[in-house]
Parts: sequence; structure tokens; C-alpha cells
Amino acid sequence: MNLIRDAFSTYKVTYRNKPKCIAKYILRGLIHRKPLKRLNDNFKHGERRQVFRNQPEFALKAMRPYLRTGLTRMKAVEVVVNHHEWLDANIKPVARQAIYQHGLTLHTFDIGEEHFEIKLLFLDSYRREGELTLALCDSTGNKRYVITFVVHGGDVYVGGVQGSVDHDNFSRRFTKTVYGIRPKAFVVEALRILINYYGIKNCYAVKNSAHVYSDTRYKKKLNFNYDQLWLEQNGFEYNQWYYRLPITSERKAIELVKRPKRKMYRERYAWLDQLNKELKIELDNISIM
Repeated sequence: MNLIRDAFSTYKVTYRNKPKCIAKYILRGLIHRKPLKRLNDNFKHGERRQVFRNQPEFALKAMRPYLRTGLTRMKAVEVVVNHHEWLDANIKPVARQAIYQHGLTLHTFDIGEEHFEIKLLFLDSYRREGELTLALCDSTGNKRYVITFVVHGGDVYVGGVQGSVDHDNFSRRFTKTVYGIRPKAFVVEALRILINYYGIKNCYAVKNSAHVYSDTRYKKKLNFNYDQLWLEQNGFEYNQWYYRLPITSERKAIELVKRPKRKMYRERYAWLDQLNKELKIELDNISIM
């Protein structure tokens, strides 16, 4: 492992503070040499080298806070390696390459006159919050809502959820058209379909206080209330870092719903059932059976 060479390779494109970034990379690499070596040993060869093309700072997962507060650098590397082992075992090579390069479109659907896509992506902008991003995109490719996660030890860990700036009342339009389902709840529902398809048993979702950007290194103000979303999804506090979410969403008995809303709930559940069927067909096409 050559830290100087790797540092210059990581920052070979123009960076505003390129010399400073290179120096910090080398210093961090010396401090976290063991986890960095393990990461490099697993990703510097074969198909996995692709991750460095999409995320030039991929190696920093071994040197910076990752996924949640309090995760050691070596444990973070273990999570990353295990996730990509799962990906290799379950997703076909051509689909993996699409995810790494430009994103893989899992499903398309129309709402009124609007067209939407559900995509799986490997994005640099969410690199601290997980490895895979499930995105709800509009017809122009804008990511309206995303949920970022890893698969580790047979379980899913959600590290982040983000929505785009709602300058055009997208959330309101989407919710009204899709039978009362808000976009942020929709991406959770789509993730649940993946979880059940691949036989994953547990879903753990990060708390506000444990979000990676709550780490003392960053201390960024979160603009998203994770705890509230997880409680709305019938999650319960699992430990100091995570809520545990049901892997299937709970449905109200129609007879218990107020009469004026019964039609909407019937249509919502029918729409979700159809989405489930169609998305599973798409997953059949990309999965190693």
C-alpha cells in the first residue's frame, strides 16, 4: 500500500485545496493503516475497482465517520466489505456495473401526466451514509427522495433519507395522487419490497442522534427528522443508534377507517400490491437466482 501514490490518485482531479487534501489523506492513512489496508485489499482488484471511479474518496470510509456515530474504522470497513460481498452474491454483474456507473432503473411508473423511476445508485454524495441509494426520480432524472443503506450480516441498516428542495410542491402533488402516500414514506415502502425479496430479516434505521453527520467531526444540523419518520413507520427504539422497522408495513382494516377515506385506502393498498408484483419481476431480472 503506497499512501503517497493513493493520495495523489484520489485527488488527481482539480480540488480547491488539493495539497491540503493530499496531506490529510496521508496523515489519516498512517493513523488508520490497518482498516485502510483491508479496504484496499478488497477493492483494488477486478470489478470492484469501479467503486473508486464513481467515488474517488471511497478509501476515506476507512478513515472518517461512516454510517453512524461511534462506529470504529475497522468495523466500518467490515460493513463495507460485507455489503459488497452480498451485492456480488445476489446481483448479476451487468446490473452491478450499471449501479456503479450511472445507476440502475428498477421500475418506472406514471402518476397522472408525470413519469417516475425507482433507481438503485452508488453515489458519492451519500458515501458517508451507506453503499446503496434507492431513489425516487422524476422524468428529468432529478432525485426527489432517496434512502441510503447497507446490507450487513443479513440485515439492512439505513444511514440516511433525503428529499430535494420542494420548490414546485412535489411532495404535496405526489401525496395527493398516490392515495395519501408521502414521498418519504414511499421510498421506505420500496426498500421494504427489496428487503422481503432478498429474504432480509431485519431493518435498522439510524436515529437523529446517531446520524453520521451528528458525529463530533461534522456537527451538522440535520434538516430531516429521522426519529419521527421511523415512528410513523411503526418502528421502535432498538438501541442507542437505531430504530428497528417492521419489514412489512402495517395496514389498517378497512372497516376501521372512516367512511370518507375508505375508497382512498382500498386504492392505496391495491396500488402498493401492484407495485410489489411489478418490482419483484424487475428484481428477478437483475438477481442471481
